[in-house]
Amino acid sequence: MRAVVRAEVEEHPDFTIRNINRELRTRLPQSPAISQTTISGILDGLLVTTKKLEDAPAERNSDRTKQQRQAYATWLMHEVQETEFIFIDEAGINIWTKRTRGRAVRGRRAVRVVQGRRGPNLTMTFAVSNVGGLIYHELTEGGMTGQHFNEFIGTVCRLYHPLNACFVMDNAPAHRQAVNLPLPQNFSVRYLPPYSPFLNICENAFALWKGNIRQFSSTSRPTFERGPSTKNGNFRTAG
Repeated sequence: MRAVVRAEVEEHPDFTIRNINRELRTRLPQSPAISQTTISGILDGLLVTTKKLEDAPAERNSDRTKQQRQAYATWLMHEVQETEFIFIDEAGINIWTKRTRGRAVRGRRAVRVVQGRRGPNLTMTFAVSNVGGLIYHELTEGGMTGQHFNEFIGTVCRLYHPLNACFVMDNAPAHRQAVNLPLPQNFSVRYLPPYSPFLNICENAFALWKGNIRQFSSTSRPTFERGPSTKNGNFRTAG
């Protein structure tokens, strides 16, 4: 019975205890009826808890996607000795971002008083090399556009001069023109397989960056002032 309950949870994570009980009677018609309390105890014994559901696209782990990931991994291992990989990605954030968890006395809600307004939406773009680490970043207002992305790529090419490098990025709409850009001969472009953001090391950098911003924002509110276009981006932080 425990194995059947486990299988039901794996197949249908959105089932309620009543749904599990109904399915259990269908799969085990010869077994005596059990109560929902018993099923709840079985779930506790299996260490099954209620969590936020996440929708996963059906193509995320399809055979075609797996083959593309394998082809990318083969290319990566073949080129790693002669090519420097520069991973490119962007992430959006609002300067009024804040921590989502807090502390309060048991029985009371954790309430934070905030102003009824939000700051501008910002986009941080990273260029992270497997050799030189973070080589360039740029903070701009609004979302990423094809023009902004092309300018970002051009700036990296002017500031960084590796012997042989390849820009690695996902196939987002703003990135699709990168393969047709007039890049220097020592630069090339490679797109990641679909549904594979974990193959871009920029994701780890963004997680650390956003975490630091939320921690800093819990004690003081950062503001961003427009400044000249420099290696640190088009905005600077004011205390």
